[in-house]
Amino acid sequence: MGRFYKLNKAIKEDARDIILNEIQDVNHVSRAWYNEDPAGLCVFADDEEYTAVMNRIVNICSREGSGAELSFAGYVQEDGTLLAF
Repeated sequence: MGRFYKLNKAIKEDARDIILNEIQDVNHVSRAWYNEDPAGLCVFADDEEYTAVMNRIVNICSREGSGAELSFAGYVQEDGTLLAF
């Protein structure tokens, strides 16, 4: 099961692409994508590595998204279905 995060502000499309490419290169991330809401980010990573993975992703979003912050918003299934938090 993956995790769903909300970005606190809109990010320009070119920065979003850079962020997603960097996230997909982070060790222990198996999948990452934006959901229909451009402010939503879904991340699948090794369960025991989520803390390290998310620390890295928070830094990427802050740097490439000009200070964008993430907040945990729930869980996501492999098919993209969001589960209530």
